[in-house]
Amino acid sequence: MFDASTAELMSKAPALDGLDLTALPSELTLAYSTIVSLRMRLREITVPEERNEELQTILARLERIGFAQEAYAALTPDRENRAAAAYVAAAAHQMRFAAEKLQSPVRIKS
Repeated sequence: MFDASTAELMSKAPALDGLDLTALPSELTLAYSTIVSLRMRLREITVPEERNEELQTILARLERIGFAQEAYAALTPDRENRAAAAYVAAAAHQMRFAAEKLQSPVRIKS
């Protein structure tokens, strides 16, 4: 999902415990593809708990990544890797928003 220059930028983000920066592009790509897959399967899942379990795992991870990287970008404006932190935070927040939309009830206009 990410081109080579974007993956390189992401690899320069601030290091966090439990976050492998070299695997981060793959991790975010996997999160995105899981969200898209869940969206497609939404009509087939009749038990909300099945959907929520997968979503909660993704939401928690994306939230931690997004808020931590956002804090680095906001609180340390002179950091050499501020752009990388901001990009990773934005990508994580965007995917988290997409995942949260899956938890909202589906509304059909009549």
